[in-house]
Amino acid sequence: MRVSEMLSLDISVIGKTEIPIKGKKDKYRNVLIPDKLISILKEYLKVRIARPNIDKLFTNKNGNPLSRKYVDVIIKDYGKAAKINIRKLHAHAFRHRTAINLLELGYNLFYVAELLGHSDINTTRIYARKTKGELLKAINSLELI
Repeated sequence: MRVSEMLSLDISVIGKTEIPIKGKKDKYRNVLIPDKLISILKEYLKVRIARPNIDKLFTNKNGNPLSRKYVDVIIKDYGKAAKINIRKLHAHAFRHRTAINLLELGYNLFYVAELLGHSDINTTRIYARKTKGELLKAINSLELI
């Protein structure tokens, strides 16, 4: 899920296993929500700061909806605390890393494209690119005759 899609969620999605998301270019897709995340969101709702007439799921300490910029600030703050190089640390990096992890675990490219909401498989192929080191490791693992 993209950050903009996450920030558009309202509290009515709590408890649902599938939610419709309006993505890029006003395209809709359904996003599946795992049971563990449903439980986490229910717990979050107990501590979420609420304000009248604001139904966005993710709010700041004043009860106002989170902004994309503020999400990046939060991520960078946690990155600093974890002593991670924050130069390239941003919300989209989580989406990117998730795609790479799924592919490295052996999930099919088409499956990952569906999860990411990509209508063009070539967009997903970007995540499948290997580094020279990874390619060299693959070549070195071959049993040559």
